Amino acid sequence: MTTTEAFNLLSSMKNGDQTALEKLFMQYHKYLVVIAYQYLSDDHLAKDVTQDVFYDLWNRRDRIEVTGSVKYYLRQAVINRSLAKMRKDKNMSFQDGSKLPETRKVQGVDKAYDHQELEELIQEAVDKLPEKCRAIFKLSRFEGLSHKEIAARLDISTKTIENQMTKALKSIRAELKEYGIFILLYFFINF
Repeated sequence: MTTTEAFNLLSSMKNGDQTALEKLFMQYHKYLVVIAYQYLSDDHLAKDVTQDVFYDLWNRRDRIEVTGSVKYYLRQAVINRSLAKMRKDKNMSFQDGSKLPETRKVQGVDKAYDHQELEELIQEAVDKLPEKCRAIFKLSRFEGLSHKEIAARLDISTKTIENQMTKALKSIRAELKEYGIFILLYFFINF
């Protein structure tokens, strides 16, 4: 689904078109469940959080303003709701003295990294990219635009986009190599 198609569905949904919501749900549901699962490590919770985001999207349809891509907006909504769920569960766990939350470790590295630390490492690597390369990479990974959409927006060829993305990925891979392959998988799944 292109960015324009997603915006058209969002616009129709704001006018009360429930089938537009259903189309957005069918397009992004599986992707968003995977994102939620990365934070919650529970299939049922991931599905619940994703469904809650779509429920909220429908209930707040007249007040929602999406300036970037719809996919990125929904992704952020799922991440925010997943983090809120984790915070709530963490507070409950500490209050009742039951299990402490586990710290996930990056494979091959002794230090444990939380989500914020990983994002900071990734952002530092992205910030080191040359300006044009960084702009193209952000449009692709952070705004969810296709190579064709980026080419149209920046008035350059799709081949240039492909070359710049290859350059960006090589640079980021080299920058993050000491953290192991896990951080790269984390990055490309989350962004």
